[in-house]
Amino acid sequence: MDVLPEDRLAVISIGDPAQLPPSQFYGHAHALRLEFLDNELEDLAIHGIPAEALCSLEQVESAVHFIRELHASPQSYRLVVHCRMGASRSAAIALVAHSMTQCHFPRWAEANYANKHVLLLAQDILGIQIAVPPFPYDYDYLPSALAI
Repeated sequence: MDVLPEDRLAVISIGDPAQLPPSQFYGHAHALRLEFLDNELEDLAIHGIPAEALCSLEQVESAVHFIRELHASPQSYRLVVHCRMGASRSAAIALVAHSMTQCHFPRWAEANYANKHVLLLAQDILGIQIAVPPFPYDYDYLPSALAI
């Protein structure tokens, strides 16, 4: 894959509500900030989480719009989606982008822990089923070289 110049890098940054984005976020011409907790609907009652802290339909709509605008551009962009742990919120939005564009997604197989709530909202908006990679049974959170 070709390396694109820095100005052709687009970013979707996901953080907790009221959490500041990373300082590098402000240097990108194409950037979207989303703020929601990494929880599912069933977590609301269990943990006493207010519904406003979950990903909203409007947030997913803004991500879909952002992805459509990038994909419709005559220029090529590399999209980086990140969150605090990089396992569920960012994985869900990356799966949404992949489902919408069919663009190269080198870490697709690692997106099996994607936030189900985000995916359900996106599926409702897009009217498509979003494929989630299977969770392997022999999955190690740490590479074997780092395992204790």
